[in-house]
Amino acid sequence: MAYLIPTVATIAVLLIITANASSAYRTATITTTTVDETNPTGKIMECRSDVDKAKLNDCALYMLGSKQDYVQRCCNEIKRVGEDCQCDAPKIVSLKLLEKGMVELDEFDGVIERASFISSSCGLRQRCRGRSIFF
Repeated sequence: MAYLIPTVATIAVLLIITANASSAYRTATITTTTVDETNPTGKIMECRSDVDKAKLNDCALYMLGSKQDYVQRCCNEIKRVGEDCQCDAPKIVSLKLLEKGMVELDEFDGVIERASFISSSCGLRQRCRGRSIFF
């Protein structure tokens, strides 16, 4: 079981990267805006590193089911993440919880729901329009 979680998490990350890359390509085609997504894996890894440095502990605690008052603390933590990575921060934290075995697959829907709530509470939905905040 312990070996299954990192495998599932890796597959989830690859699916997200694939979805983001294809979504960006379609957006660029429709709006004729040039979007440089030549290295989406590198961007995700850069953001993961940025999220690690910011230590989003209150975000993780909220996603694991802690009290509502952790949401504002989480928003303050997300502000410490580089602006280019703030849209992905809730997603990255939730995936890290899964990878570390701190949440089981059957509980992951609740974590995603809380990540979505963080995105709206911190104003990320408005700033991150057109980017995939959710899974």
